[in-house]
Amino acid sequence: MIVSDVDREIKDRKMQTLQSLLTSSSSATKAKQNSSTPGQIIDGVRSTDGFLKGHGTQVSDGFLRSTVSGVIERVNKLVSVKALKAKYNPETGDVVIGRIIMIAQKRWRVDINSRQDAVLQLSSVNLPSGQQRRRNEADELNMSRLFDSSDVISAEVQSLFQDGAANLHARSTKYGRLSKGMLVEVCPNLVKRLPQHFHALEVASGIFVEVLIGCNGFIWVGSPGAATNKKEQDSSSTLSMNNELEVVLISKTERENIVRIANCIRVLDKLFFHVTPQAIMNIYNQAVGLDAKDILNSDEFLARVIQTEIEMRTVPLTLTN
Repeated sequence: MIVSDVDREIKDRKMQTLQSLLTSSSSATKAKQNSSTPGQIIDGVRSTDGFLKGHGTQVSDGFLRSTVSGVIERVNKLVSVKALKAKYNPETGDVVIGRIIMIAQKRWRVDINSRQDAVLQLSSVNLPSGQQRRRNEADELNMSRLFDSSDVISAEVQSLFQDGAANLHARSTKYGRLSKGMLVEVCPNLVKRLPQHFHALEVASGIFVEVLIGCNGFIWVGSPGAATNKKEQDSSSTLSMNNELEVVLISKTERENIVRIANCIRVLDKLFFHVTPQAIMNIYNQAVGLDAKDILNSDEFLARVIQTEIEMRTVPLTLTN
């Protein structure tokens, strides 16, 4: 018990050191950043100074105040506050992962961790036969064979409705129902928009784990079978009309690799670090020799991760000075 308290205190001290490094490094950039709480006056900003009011701010009594708890961002004269814990704000072209929550007329309603449910229309998915034709009544009756309630799917934001809801499409063969894996949820602000969101992480020589990083904070960690064979991946991602329960056997080693990668992602979310393939593998390499459950529950390991992050962020600071 005493050892656990000491480890927790060491972790807290290292976290404070990391926060101080973040503050010092951000002050050297053009876009100055610091934290704020709701109702707090943003220092150095008055309504008469010609500043532009951005998201998360409000003018009150001649001062610019924060309306959310988050990070203050200043770009030229635009001042805004980016919330630390916020719902996903969809943008056209984003790769997202969602869960089917309802089948409606010629469309599915999808939970994408946003303020509103997204819409996936029947005309925006591939037919099992690959034909390019208009959807008829038979296709509408068989919608549950394409995607059923509680299915996890990957898609892309095609457009936005006037009320801000996302209109999805899954016409590409890389999108569709996801299986042989698990869904991990992180803060959407920790996911950067990257050119590629489908990754095959090599956890050992010739052994891969598939990671699909959705811009909405939903991340899919799955079996490596499709990552090693592109042709097999395309065929498995194509929509299937078979409504029977698919029995998928995953070996114990594959399950352990999936859980370890998932816990590494949860560590990044717990420490509020950006979720990238390189960051995931850095955590995974540091966790060699630990049980999967200890990756997330060990204070000693979290302190080690924070120490490594401090060392990585200290080097560029010393070089610039």
